Amino acid sequence: VVFLSGSIEMVTSVVRALPARRLIASVDNGFDVTKPSKLKKIMRRQWTDLDELGLRVLQARDADFGGATTASFMFGFSREVLVDGRSGSERPVPSPPRNVRRQLRHYVEGGDEPFAVSVGKSDVAAVDCVDRAVWFTHGSREAVRGEGLFPSHRPRALVLAPIYKWPSRFVLRQLALKEFVHLYQLPSTMDSAFDPKVYGPLCNWRVLPPFVNSPTPVMYASLIRQLWGSFGGGEPSDDSSAAGNDDRAEERMSEGDVVA
Repeated sequence: VVFLSGSIEMVTSVVRALPARRLIASVDNGFDVTKPSKLKKIMRRQWTDLDELGLRVLQARDADFGGATTASFMFGFSREVLVDGRSGSERPVPSPPRNVRRQLRHYVEGGDEPFAVSVGKSDVAAVDCVDRAVWFTHGSREAVRGEGLFPSHRPRALVLAPIYKWPSRFVLRQLALKEFVHLYQLPSTMDSAFDPKVYGPLCNWRVLPPFVNSPTPVMYASLIRQLWGSFGGGEPSDDSSAAGNDDRAEERMSEGDVVA
């Protein structure tokens, strides 16, 4: 099986050139350089392009795979990957598990990261946990609250974070490098792979790490595991392990699927 990940232009070119058709493709998105309204249109076009390549398309949200960002991605599966080797029938594409819900608060720690503004916890009204970005405004500044998701289209946004030395206060700051790596569900061993002098709040996240525009490893692992589970590592198995994806394309194009 061939795995592709990149821009829609790259994916289209490679798929058309490949003689083999057993493949899974995912499309990266330039969240930090694309307005949310334009991104909706771009993703509609990505769906169409993948469909015209003969791929079965899934729009998958990071939040449906245990993530805590508003990011959403297109995946394409060739029919040959989905065909049941025993019956010869085509199974549905894998579906998001949606059994683990997390918010930004699960990834924000209380260390002594650089900050300019703090606010008393008593001044922050309680809100319910939701499946979108939740903003807190303090003067001329705004920060993302931990009860919601991190806005993928604003990776340099401030977050409302706890601080250990001041238990009664929150601080408004950018995500630390370690938090950023964990938020995008990379292994902890990757913490040291990025130079804090290049990536991180010390340089105002001037350079963003490459993984912010790509599906997370957890998304890949979940989808591939469903296929392997369905086919027993390449061998046919019973239908009970197949995962469905019954959402209609237009339903998955709602604004909440892409941005908060």
